[in-house]
Amino acid sequence: MKVSLKKHNIFYRTEFNHKFQDSENKKWKKTREIYNFYNNILTSRKLIICNIFINQKLIKYFFLKFYYEIKYRLKNKKLFGFYEKYKEIQIIELFSNKRIKTIYEFGSGASTILIAKQLHRQHLKFGVLGKLKSFDQSQEWIEHLKKKIPKHLTRYFEIKKCKLEYFEKKGFRFIKYKDIKYQKNIDAAYIDGPGIGLIKNIPKCKTIICGNILDLMQKKVNYIFTDKRFSTINIKNKFSKAYCFSINLYFRSVIAKYDKK
Repeated sequence: MKVSLKKHNIFYRTEFNHKFQDSENKKWKKTREIYNFYNNILTSRKLIICNIFINQKLIKYFFLKFYYEIKYRLKNKKLFGFYEKYKEIQIIELFSNKRIKTIYEFGSGASTILIAKQLHRQHLKFGVLGKLKSFDQSQEWIEHLKKKIPKHLTRYFEIKKCKLEYFEKKGFRFIKYKDIKYQKNIDAAYIDGPGIGLIKNIPKCKTIICGNILDLMQKKVNYIFTDKRFSTINIKNKFSKAYCFSINLYFRSVIAKYDKK
């Protein structure tokens, strides 16, 4: 069953070129389409294409993507959302290296189920009861997720609907989930939202960054990782020098690690 998601209005904390938001402006529409097309190539696909012939991990990634993704979907029909094998491997690797008691997720879906599965496995194997706190902008999507997630995993996660806020800071555009009460100790955070395509009154460009990462850095979260969202790397050293940012092309992720030194 397909989920028919509604678009949501966004709250602006600062004024943002409202004269360009006119949906009837055909020239702006065309300009935006062209910009999104080339920006998408420059920020992600070009990096992968340029490295595929010299990076064995990327060759392995493509094999996993087109073979195991289909195989996994046939076996696990309960999994929904935008599932990709490389993301599951990254989540598994995170839990193999760390004991996670609290993990935050911005943007729910297949990753929510994958993380909850690893929390369940961790609890059975090591006796560590962890919790996933997930945030999303769509109540419709949240309700669909709750129906799809296996019952034995429900104790490992909680999900909350949040309104969105747009703001600009130091020359960057941010969208964040509002009114989140962060815990004191957060082991890891996964950023795969907000879904730009579900937001009204904003250009659908991929240079907009999830603003919650600024809160996470202030809370000194040990490990932050994204799903693609390569533009996140641009805030490196702009807001916190205590974090080491890197791009992992194998996982198609930006990774930020807190340096306790």
